[in-house]
Amino acid sequence: GCEYKASWYSDRACVTPDPTPVQGCRVVDPDTRYLYDLTTLTLSRDYYQTTVTVGGFDVKIKANVCGVVDCGPDIAVCAQANGKTISLGKESTVTTELAPEKGEVQITYTGGDTSSHCLEGKSSKIIIMCCRAEQDMKILSVSEGDCLYTFTLCSQKVCQFSPKAVVSTQSTFFFLVLKMIKCSKIEQPS
Repeated sequence: GCEYKASWYSDRACVTPDPTPVQGCRVVDPDTRYLYDLTTLTLSRDYYQTTVTVGGFDVKIKANVCGVVDCGPDIAVCAQANGKTISLGKESTVTTELAPEKGEVQITYTGGDTSSHCLEGKSSKIIIMCCRAEQDMKILSVSEGDCLYTFTLCSQKVCQFSPKAVVSTQSTFFFLVLKMIKCSKIEQPS
């Protein structure tokens, strides 16, 4: 068979340093120009929920992606136990951050209820990981530390597919799958 080698110099293969969080639920990967629209994961008449046991009590956790739950006005994440509801973050404070090297998108809500050890208020981070299998989205794990509650979900909607390029000669088409590589500077050959 034939083997073809080519060099393709482009700053589009360079990864920009640490994408910064953006307000809202739509964010573009600056390296690939891929748009993540997390509003497609919002449940309008329901929410993602799970029950965890804390100190011998069952605590029901309700969360929504870029939307509210039925725990009060503007509440995106809450915990309910023994007839009490605690806000773990407000929908109006949502920020979205990419972590493409981990294959995930992170949503953070702040402005939750305060307590004696959470003077600035509780907050929540929802990590949505890429999973290729078609499945119902649900809360996979919950952890808590320093007034921050972290939830992990899984969805195909945060998976980026490799960009493709078509290279052609007069009689043949070549389809290439491009992988993004880290680089610090493009150096053109002399």
